[in-house]
Amino acid sequence: MTPEDMVRAYDTLALADVQAVIAYYLRHSDEVRAYLKRRAEEAESLRAKIEAERPRVSRDELLARRAVWDKANVPTGE
Repeated sequence: MTPEDMVRAYDTLALADVQAVIAYYLRHSDEVRAYLKRRAEEAESLRAKIEAERPRVSRDELLARRAVWDKANVPTGE
């Protein structure tokens, strides 16, 4: 996308701001890449921590839970 395309696609953006961000990236690309790598590593670490604390539930388990819930919440008179 060109800067102009970005501004057309996202009406809250100003062309000068888009150009400033691109200029910053071009001047600091190594730092930006390092920052993004760090953030991805932090996100992966957090995801692993959450999954370790709350293991994934299988589809069958979810369906069984729903069946129990549906059975307990059947409107009276039906």
